[in-house]
Amino acid sequence: MDPSDDPQVMSLARAAQGGDSEAFSALITALHLPVRRFLAARAISADQVEELLQDTFVAAWQGLPQWRGEGSPRSWVVGIAANLLRADVRRRMKTQGVGPDLMDALLLKAAETHDEAESDEVERMERFAKALPGCLALLDQRSRDLLDLRYRQGISLADLARQFQRPEGTLAMILLRLRQSLRRCLMRPA
Repeated sequence: MDPSDDPQVMSLARAAQGGDSEAFSALITALHLPVRRFLAARAISADQVEELLQDTFVAAWQGLPQWRGEGSPRSWVVGIAANLLRADVRRRMKTQGVGPDLMDALLLKAAETHDEAESDEVERMERFAKALPGCLALLDQRSRDLLDLRYRQGISLADLARQFQRPEGTLAMILLRLRQSLRRCLMRPA
């Protein structure tokens, strides 16, 4: 059992919800490592991890009065981290005029599916984040370019069909097969 899923952590969260700042400090200590791991597996830099880690715990403190206590405190705080990561990547995409690289875009897509995942889901996402660059490297350059255009740059299927001079249905099938190939690669035991 993960120490951050311990019943004592739930007690700390409930005490912190009641305004106990010492309990919140202990809660941060208990959840710091799992949240850091989650962010480190997805962030583009150590600075981004540190910034988002701090923002996550500030948001958790501010959100405690609204927390319903459903699920584990770890899942709730990791969910906050996932939301902040998504918002940060979107902000960077807008302000820099350039989106993240393809790996970051696909990881963002995976993070968008995060719905207060339990610890095994978080670990699975961490494993996928580590395996994704190797899986992408197995694809030919044209396939990586197509994934980049569709998922990082957000080009519509209709526009891709015009650009590649192929029917939309054909490109949709190619993209499906590429996603299936990536999924198979990611699901292989380490």
